[in-house]
Amino acid sequence: MDEQSFNNTIYFISVFSTLAPITAGVIKYKIAGKYYRLFLLFLVYAFLTDFYAFLLHKKYIDTGMQSVYISSEIYSLVEAVFLFFFIMVTNESTFLKKICRLMIIAAIPAWGISFALFQKGTGDSELTPFCTTYYIIAAFLSGYALLKLAEKTISLRKEPLFWFLIAIYFFCFNTFIIIAISDTAFGKRFWYIHNIINTGCLLIFMIAFLSITKSRSSRVAV
Repeated sequence: MDEQSFNNTIYFISVFSTLAPITAGVIKYKIAGKYYRLFLLFLVYAFLTDFYAFLLHKKYIDTGMQSVYISSEIYSLVEAVFLFFFIMVTNESTFLKKICRLMIIAAIPAWGISFALFQKGTGDSELTPFCTTYYIIAAFLSGYALLKLAEKTISLRKEPLFWFLIAIYFFCFNTFIIIAISDTAFGKRFWYIHNIINTGCLLIFMIAFLSITKSRSSRVAV
């Protein structure tokens, strides 16, 4: 298998691995809290966005790539807002809630400015500054939320929120590093590492959904 075939295989696995947590979420849908259900809907949206890009990539439809870029830019805003929102509503820390609320408010104009720059052809086509900023902030906030959760939870591995937060932390932190070096020769050659990390985090989300029970979903059921 040559390098291009290897990269395409990893990309294929990454795209369709989203179906694993989606399936688990559907199985646990009836007993999941409303914010876990909302997370399931977010994953469905993420899959549809990636699948659309995958279809055009597979068919080499160059004329349709502009729509892929735009859908990806819109997704980056939705992802940022949703991750901050999820961390905010599933944590009882007043400090964390205030920071997340501030990040949600700031994300929209920050994205708008970055998107406007992209539209003017300034070369910021991947919203790299916006993405790297919200990924590292989301990683910090999810890590802080994990610490607060550990303070009052004895059996962390039995707590669905633990798995959700740890997946968010690893995804955001590692994606921040990958995107930060994406313009380097190393980053371009080993971009598939991002897809591998993405697949691993999606499997953790699957564990998170499968660990939901009626008693364990009550934390975010309101």
